[in-house]
Amino acid sequence: MYQREWFRWLVLFGLLIFAMAGCNGGGDKNTSGAEMITIAGRAVDDPLSDADVAVLSLSGTTLAAGKTDTDGYYAIDVAEAEVADGFRVQVSGGTVSGTAFDGVLRAIYGADDDRAAANATLLTSLIARIADAGSGGALLTQRDSAIRHLAGIGMCMAGDWAAEAPALVDMDALRSLVSGMGAETWLARIVEDLKDGELSPAMMTVFPHAHGGITAITTDAPQNRFSLLPGDALDVNLLVEAMGGAGTMTYEIAAGPDAMTVDHHGRITCTLSSDTPENSRIPFTIHVKNTATGFGRRFHGHIDVSAFGEVDNDGDGYTEKQGDCNDGDASFHPGAEEICGDGMDQDCDGEDATCPRT
Repeated sequence: MYQREWFRWLVLFGLLIFAMAGCNGGGDKNTSGAEMITIAGRAVDDPLSDADVAVLSLSGTTLAAGKTDTDGYYAIDVAEAEVADGFRVQVSGGTVSGTAFDGVLRAIYGADDDRAAANATLLTSLIARIADAGSGGALLTQRDSAIRHLAGIGMCMAGDWAAEAPALVDMDALRSLVSGMGAETWLARIVEDLKDGELSPAMMTVFPHAHGGITAITTDAPQNRFSLLPGDALDVNLLVEAMGGAGTMTYEIAAGPDAMTVDHHGRITCTLSSDTPENSRIPFTIHVKNTATGFGRRFHGHIDVSAFGEVDNDGDGYTEKQGDCNDGDASFHPGAEEICGDGMDQDCDGEDATCPRT
């Protein structure tokens, strides 16, 4: 009898151990036995409360969904195998400081990114938009390319692009802009603005470190026009405008003729050889960097090599052959405003205008 009782308790104990192993052995699993992990992060414009959060595959299939709490945090369990190569986060709805949020925050993450800090911000949304619009290559490759480009401009740092408050972003200016125009409008405008590879000065309030704070680069040549004859010499100075003052800049020729030089003051010189083809155009690019940040902006110019007798000496867009009657003064050219009775012919029509009688 005691042997049967002992055997019965042994069997029950074995079943208990088996059941516990089925529940907990090998890590967390769902009812189908799949290994589960948690994707967590924060939705930040200002914190986005009670918003809908979806974790998607890189191809866009929804894998799991949840909500943000009052501080914008979320945590969603998803099958590990489904996000092994990476995943997307998409956040919509909810409120920001009690006001309904009408945009969509997005983020793209790879297998090596921190799944516990999978934030969705306006910067991650910008990166995702650029990546989605890219052509050729895998999505994560496009994302990494977008991050490198923005980091190269000075809009973010490669290590904190997914942070709640990226170091190079003026969060107060960003919130002010977005509250005024809406997240989707701001994102669309900045994506369009970046299509030429640079950020315009108008968009730099949010990214004050972009291009080293440089807003414009011009020269002391009239209308930035460089018209030379073969054998002539170019000698112009770059003029740099920057937020908070120009500071200390460095100048480097990124592309241009071998004879071109630029000194540490931004003075560009270039002597054309006498056999330079007439009516040709010589492009050049000068990279100007702010030494305090290492970021900068490029000046793109070109030298128009004129034919003899066709030089626009005063930079007004007209040569003597084109009817410029005084090529040493930019106020004299065909179509210029004529001043009556001054004895001069500003519009080059062959006579001074007669003033009306009063």
